[in-house]
Formats: sequence, C-alpha cells, structure tokens
Amino acid sequence: MKCYEIELNGETIRLRLRSVDICELEEKNKKSIIELMKDVSQTTIIMFLMYMRRFEIPNYSKKDASELYDKFIDNDYTMQDVIFNVIYEGLVVSGVMTKGELTSLKEAMGLTQKKIKEKLEEISQ
Repeated sequence: MKCYEIELNGETIRLRLRSVDICELEEKNKKSIIELMKDVSQTTIIMFLMYMRRFEIPNYSKKDASELYDKFIDNDYTMQDVIFNVIYEGLVVSGVMTKGELTSLKEAMGLTQKKIKEKLEEISQ
C-alpha cells in the first residue's frame, strides 16, 4: 500500500489515509474530508495524524498522535509545516488531492506570508 514516508529522529514515519478512515472521519465530524482539511485547529491536526498512522498501527491513539505532533515541533517544525509537509503530503498519496494542487496551495501560502511580512515591515517603519 502506498504511503507518505518522512524521517524524524532516525525513525521513518509512514502516513496514509485509507478510504475506511476517510468515511469514519466524515461520519464522526459530519463534514467532508475537504471541509476537514480547511480546519487547521490543533484538534484536527492531531486527529489527522491519528487516522493516518492507523493504516500501519490499528490502535494508534489520540495520545500517540499528540506525542508524534510534539516530536515534529521539537524538531523545528511549525504547525504550518506539519499541515503542509506532513498531513497534506499524506493526503496526496491517499488520493485526496493531487501533487499539483498541493504545490498550488504551498505557493499561495508563501505569497500570503510574504505579503504579511511586507505589511509588518511597513508598520514597523
């Protein structure tokens, strides 16, 4: 089964969201997977990590996912890094979005951040 692999502290983390997990996420949250992707809350990030690890570790818990998230943060990832470079990459191999769509999202986010930085610089002068 295809999965997204990322190295963290010498450990290979494998992520994939199976169709059964997508259905469960949608049913529990009463939202489509696309709507859930738009929710960038801490709770949703942990939930995605939990379900994306379950293809390999069936009983992967919310606590396990929280600890995984903290490992990313301890290794200089930001919340945005986890969303775009971990979760969304996993969603690409899971067939939820294309690599091109993810690239467009990353480019749009970069432009937004650049504008915010420019605005902050204007204000501070």
